Amino acid sequence: MTFILDLVLVRDTFYFPIAIDVIVLYAYTLAIVEGAIHDKLTYHEVINIHNSHVRHKRSTNNDMSEFIKEFHFQAFNRSFTCNLTPRLNFFSPNFILAVYGENGKPVEHSFRRDQIYFGKCDGDPDSEIRGTFKEGIFSGTVHYDGELYGVENAKFHIQASSINDDSHMLVYRANDIIWQEGQKTQFSPSFCGNIHLNISKDDSHTIVDHATQAKPSRRKRSTATTLNTCKIIAVADYKFFRGVGRNNIYDTALYMANVIDRVDNIYRKTFFNLETSMDGFGFEIAKMVIYRYATNGFNAETDSWDPLNLLQAFSRNTEYKNYCAAHLFTHQSFFGNVLGLAYIAPPREGQVGGICSPLARLNDHMSSLNTAWSSTKNQNGDTVLLQQANLVTAHELGHNWGAEHDPETSDCSPSTSRSGKGKYLMYPYSVSGYDANNLLFSPCSRELMSRVLKLKRDSCFSEKSFDTNQVCGNGIIDEGEECDAGLLGRFNLDSCCNNNCQLIGDATCSPANHECCMNCTKAPSGYMCTQDSDVDCFESAFCKYPFIHSCSLHPFL
Repeated sequence: MTFILDLVLVRDTFYFPIAIDVIVLYAYTLAIVEGAIHDKLTYHEVINIHNSHVRHKRSTNNDMSEFIKEFHFQAFNRSFTCNLTPRLNFFSPNFILAVYGENGKPVEHSFRRDQIYFGKCDGDPDSEIRGTFKEGIFSGTVHYDGELYGVENAKFHIQASSINDDSHMLVYRANDIIWQEGQKTQFSPSFCGNIHLNISKDDSHTIVDHATQAKPSRRKRSTATTLNTCKIIAVADYKFFRGVGRNNIYDTALYMANVIDRVDNIYRKTFFNLETSMDGFGFEIAKMVIYRYATNGFNAETDSWDPLNLLQAFSRNTEYKNYCAAHLFTHQSFFGNVLGLAYIAPPREGQVGGICSPLARLNDHMSSLNTAWSSTKNQNGDTVLLQQANLVTAHELGHNWGAEHDPETSDCSPSTSRSGKGKYLMYPYSVSGYDANNLLFSPCSRELMSRVLKLKRDSCFSEKSFDTNQVCGNGIIDEGEECDAGLLGRFNLDSCCNNNCQLIGDATCSPANHECCMNCTKAPSGYMCTQDSDVDCFESAFCKYPFIHSCSLHPFL
């Protein structure tokens, strides 16, 4: 057998079943910064959430938990108005959050699954915002007008007298990110290096448990193209729980979900080199495990781990064989600024490692080799930026899916000066996420990953789940719906949207979903979608044709 691993040094008008949050924030730049923020970013701005206006309308229908948020903020000399809706099909229907306490026994905890948000900004269809909210703090990314912005809790990165509570957000551009030495140039040690473990098939001490893979005859009959979802188990050790989650179960789970959502978004947009309709591959969170206290094995209380030893210790949990992939989130420094480690899936029959891998005996231990880990702490002891955590995790899981590092060829490692689009995600040295290629897999990566998917998707990939709460008539445009007029639509009382959540006749929109929709079509420029109100402290808003999401509210100055 050959083991391969990698070392990585709304405001819309809805009916009953919704709630609306409107958040308005303004940015300023701290005059005095006492922390190490300038070692991470060449420039940044800070948002104080106390300079905000929040409007919250809760549905009288207590059975529905959906929220629609309109998020306003000003930074980098521009104003953003973003409409976000919760993502309800990101967690498996039988999702479990298991928390290990001081007695070392797991206890299931409840976790709201509607806290991952996505949407558009200023009505621009090419924009994208993804992230989470916690007590007014937004953590996520905003892609707008060719720029990628990161937004997150400033307290993680700034130790200043004026940052003494959870009331500030850090805003930065991807091209402002500074990677630590050992990560940023081709002439420095890579934060990512390959290690190959060659174990003979004839080794009498090596056992492969082929029985752990699902039998096709026992699966629900599905076409190959619908098996596009890798169910992942995300594990947080006690160091991550304390360092990033700050001893809070909800914050720990929310951070992991935020990162995996961003990774899933990258993968779902990738077209793999298979037969037709081979895009839409991604992840679904089946289970989260959080350790509040040190235990043993990979979660033992120790000052430092060797990167390989940590991966091997983490892989000794044979439960992971029940999932497509298992990922450990930790918060500790490694020599050489190592940020992660992953087994690479070989694109050949009869070998183990990476996604869907069966159990195998390694160093006298039965091990799950569909594993990887990533750390949120660099060699200086600082917490990495959320955008860096996104990229590292996406890179590591790319290895689990079979991608090697991009070779130095013009196709897979194009010259930035010539292409203007930068290196791809699997480049051996760090990418910032600023250049267009940074969030894409190269042709070389897609070819290798495609070969692995051909071999393994039938054994452990699943159909994408659909939340049972995503029903026509909830006032939210869910997957497969063209519109959703809420209660009126259920009784065919909306002239634009029928009770099957499909547009009627020549209709292109419904006012039930879009304020810049008039007579079932996009409203013309200048159409007043909201009148000024002294109660809400917002000026009148006007539509900007042809964007139906362009009813942007602005506070009175």
